[in-house]
Amino acid sequence: MAPKADKGKGVKSGEAHRLVALRKERALFSPQLGAKELREYYYLFWSTETRAHPRTRVLPATASRLAPNGYPFFALFFYRGLCPPFSEFFCDIMNTYGFRLLDFTPNAVLTMAVFAHLCENFVGVHPNVALFRHFFMPRVERGEPLAGGIAWISRVDKKEAYLEGELRSKWEEWRAEWCWIIEENPQPFTTLRQAPIARGNDWSNVAPEDGRLKIAITRILRLRLAGLTVGAVGADFLRCRIAPCRRGGDPPGSLRTRWIS
Repeated sequence: MAPKADKGKGVKSGEAHRLVALRKERALFSPQLGAKELREYYYLFWSTETRAHPRTRVLPATASRLAPNGYPFFALFFYRGLCPPFSEFFCDIMNTYGFRLLDFTPNAVLTMAVFAHLCENFVGVHPNVALFRHFFMPRVERGEPLAGGIAWISRVDKKEAYLEGELRSKWEEWRAEWCWIIEENPQPFTTLRQAPIARGNDWSNVAPEDGRLKIAITRILRLRLAGLTVGAVGADFLRCRIAPCRRGGDPPGSLRTRWIS
């Protein structure tokens, strides 16, 4: 007697295959985030003007045709600590590796935000690419997606020197929840990717100035030994309503740098 087919598993598997194929074809899915939801759930992240920049102009995805000079942005990134206009550290990451704005997974954005907040408000240094590369290197996700294809992984020999903590292992599909950002002079990396990401030959390398980072590396190790974790740093910037990867105007150590409300 033939075993009974599990229809539930078949449907789930079929949907998974459909999403994999769709991610290879499109950077963005049909928008599912309306104006009401965008304002209700994300308004605090982009609504406030600071001394360094005016309020971020955000429209629902359906209004993108009204402002062709804008660019798409995954709303989930707001919660992960990224908000336009982008910080110098974030822009340096993008230019160093040649990434596009929508290349990252939510965890990748959170990894950069935690690192930036750690540097500015616990270590007392400006976040920089050289120090970030000491601990992390990029990995291309499977499936050749046109968006959400880059994750950060810890260097095996440096993992014990950075803060402990695990990030969320799995996210529900987020590519349909996007909005439209309006900027007069958007960064070149905000354009959509037209071809899958190709891994760079030097992605595994540390920065040439890695040997001059001893003081900052030692401070981070001491914070780890004192019990500071990735989760605690992430909770701190959310509690303080700070977007660590947003451009600020104050020196490291000032919680006023990137207020979002």
